[in-house]
Amino acid sequence: ERWVGREGQAPLRRQRKRESMGPKFGFVGIVLLLSLAAPSSACSCLAQTFEEAYEKEFVTNVFKATVIGQASAHSTVPEDERGFLDQYYVVNVRRTFKGCEPTEKFALVRTDRTSCGVFLQESTYLLFVALEPDNSFNGLDVYRINLCSGPNKLFEDVTREERRFLRSQTLQCSV
Repeated sequence: ERWVGREGQAPLRRQRKRESMGPKFGFVGIVLLLSLAAPSSACSCLAQTFEEAYEKEFVTNVFKATVIGQASAHSTVPEDERGFLDQYYVVNVRRTFKGCEPTEKFALVRTDRTSCGVFLQESTYLLFVALEPDNSFNGLDVYRINLCSGPNKLFEDVTREERRFLRSQTLQCSV
C-alpha cells in the first residue's frame, strides 16, 4: 500500500499498489482450461475397434460366459484405504473365441478394484479377459477383467459383424 496525494500536500487517500496480473492469471487460466479439457476420470481408455480389442496381447481369452453369481473368494490384495476388495464372479464358460479352453466348465472372473464400474449381472456376456498368473482357486481358472480389456457386453448386444468376426477366428491355445 502507499499513500497518494499531490506533491507537497498531505496524502488524500490510500491506494493499493496494483501488481501485474498478466503472468499469474495466464498460468492459472491455462491450468484451469487444461483441467476442463482433460478427461477427469482415470477410468477412460483409448478408443479401439472390436478387432483391436481382440488382438490385444494382454487379453488372453475371449469367451461367451453366463454369470452364475458372485463368489466369496478374497483377493490376495489387501483392502485399500476405502475398504474395497476385488469382486469375483462365478461364470459358466459356454464358448471360447480366443485362448485356451478353461480347465473346468466354470471359472472365476475377478474385477480389479480400479475397473471403474465393470459390474456383471446374472446374464450371458462376451468377455475379454486375461488369465491370472496364479490362475487357480479351488480348481477353477481365475481370469481378470477391467474397463480397458475390451468391449465386454451382454452377448445379445454383440452385433452381427462382431459375431462374424469371432466365428472367423481360429482358436489357438498356447500354454
